[in-house]
Amino acid sequence: MSEKKEKQERTIEQSLALLEEMAKRMENENVPLDEAFAIYEQGMQLLKEVNEKIDRVEKKIAELDKKQSGGSGEGGPQGGSAKPAAADDFETEDDDELPFM
Repeated sequence: MSEKKEKQERTIEQSLALLEEMAKRMENENVPLDEAFAIYEQGMQLLKEVNEKIDRVEKKIAELDKKQSGGSGEGGPQGGSAKPAAADDFETEDDDELPFM
């Protein structure tokens, strides 16, 4: 089996476990510098792959949420607006005072 195919078949959880093993190996004081650097390079590549997988999953979730809310893409499944309230949205007796002061 090719190395590229193995990477694609690894789950995020398996990749994270492998990263943990790599970190433990690097913590060993008896690991030569060249080997530690090679482990570091492999770990950084693996971390990049994990982040790409997570990004793809987040994108799929956002697409599903958008479909679920009728395509509006606002406010998630409920379709409501997630716009934060501005200070002007509050009514106060004195225009110079903010409601939380």
